[in-house]
Amino acid sequence: MIKLVAVDMDGTFLNSHSDYDHEAFRDVFEKMKDRDMMFVIASGNQAGAMYERIRPFGDDIYFVCDNGAYIGKGQSLIKTKTLPQDDALKILDLLLPYDNLNLVYSCEKAAHLLKKDKYCDSIIHKYYRDVVYEDDLKTVTDPVLKFSIRDPECHIKDYINILQPLLPEGYMAMTTGNEWFDIISIQATKGEGIRVLQEAYHLSEDECMCFGDQMNDMSLFEVCTYSYAMANAVPELKKKAYGIAPSNDDNGVIKTILDTIKKQG
Repeated sequence: MIKLVAVDMDGTFLNSHSDYDHEAFRDVFEKMKDRDMMFVIASGNQAGAMYERIRPFGDDIYFVCDNGAYIGKGQSLIKTKTLPQDDALKILDLLLPYDNLNLVYSCEKAAHLLKKDKYCDSIIHKYYRDVVYEDDLKTVTDPVLKFSIRDPECHIKDYINILQPLLPEGYMAMTTGNEWFDIISIQATKGEGIRVLQEAYHLSEDECMCFGDQMNDMSLFEVCTYSYAMANAVPELKKKAYGIAPSNDDNGVIKTILDTIKKQG
């Protein structure tokens, strides 16, 4: 019996227009609540932005955001996993020389960017609600959750190959989209965030289902028995999936959840 459903947003739940079928979701969400099934948004994005995106359902939804560094329900915090300041500054020193990249210093209270990157503000606000532009990121005292980096020229795999060997021990760089990659602690992944909820609510992996499309969703697949890669997912993720769901433009998440509810009765 499935009791928890964890869903990535961009490229998974959201369609190519960064939207979703509100009426269809309302129907499936009500069915889930009637069966005490938890709906979890597991996203690399900021929890506040995801809460706004999923209105008016947000208060009854769990959020494993900033790739697992933030865990909450509605607008209430359950737990965060922040980076040691020394590690954050070491990673910042690696990234700052790349002026062509848009660096998001994703922290507990806000996302911090350099003022030079204000030209892409409309893009940043798709993923972050609370944004502050700074003269110097090294002066930021807000506890750091992760780094998110945008390359407008989409050479993210090249940057990952360069940066990964230089990162402090215990950190990894991973793709999160065509233009984006993240640097996170290996102890703060989406999968680790789901582990927190599994332990809090006494759930087994066999009671959990997840959906994803990018490599930052792989950790979800490691803690949920019923893992679905979207039809539009990267090939590496499909190889690890329990099943393949219809694409994000074909309501794949909602259709698969409905099929599961019907089978469970």
